[in-house]
Amino acid sequence: MLKHGFEIATLVLTLTALGLGLRAAWLSWRASGISSFPHWGVRSSEPVDRERRQMALDAARFGAELKAGDLNQRAIRWTVASVLASALTGLTGSAPGLIAWLL
Repeated sequence: MLKHGFEIATLVLTLTALGLGLRAAWLSWRASGISSFPHWGVRSSEPVDRERRQMALDAARFGAELKAGDLNQRAIRWTVASVLASALTGLTGSAPGLIAWLL
């Protein structure tokens, strides 16, 4: 009966680690897709003045760096959680054998 409980716990932890890892990968993927080019559209046209154009480019780059940095920090946290869940999965999976060896 004890071994059955460990098998269920191992399965749950494995699926948890998978979900956490997929979330981390998704956040990292989103961070890599952030554009640092200003979105000049119909309402706001590209500045003709070189200084204003450079200021707009710098502001867009800074904003993109902030967004990507935030997403990457969140991805790191999810990755750490995934690694911890994976480590717990390994410990849980080997627990019945360790208990039998100790007894």
